[in-house]
Amino acid sequence: MILAVAIFVGIRLSRMKKEGKKITLALKLLLITCGVLPCVFIFIFMCMKLNTRIDNTAVYYGFSLSDNASEKIPWSSVQKAYVRQYKPLAEYGGWGMREGTRDSDRAFNVAGDMGLQLQYDKGNRMLIGTQKPEEIRQLLRQLVQAGIVKDTTPIRD
Repeated sequence: MILAVAIFVGIRLSRMKKEGKKITLALKLLLITCGVLPCVFIFIFMCMKLNTRIDNTAVYYGFSLSDNASEKIPWSSVQKAYVRQYKPLAEYGGWGMREGTRDSDRAFNVAGDMGLQLQYDKGNRMLIGTQKPEEIRQLLRQLVQAGIVKDTTPIRD
């Protein structure tokens, strides 16, 4: 991508020079900045990952460049929790931080089609994508046995 930007900027500057236009330092910097900034943002987004941590108090999740999960959903506010297969494009319009087909649905996902579905007491739902569905199912069983999670019965829409 950086090579493509360099070629574009080079061609643009070459054309301007042939047309007899004065190429100032400010113009060169502007062209380079306009080409490089999108590359930097794309690189940052490619390096970001969805971090999830689940313990007996809450589900922690968030996108970041480090291993920190920034958002917290306490189990006390969760009515149901279960692992399910979903359709990223049909249900959420793709991957990332997404809104669902219902106004009360949200999703955080980066790849695949498996996720931890959480339904809050007020009916709102959150889906957090996972590459480890069996580990989460096992953890949910332990949390139900401990009386921390109320229900793991999947809801059929």
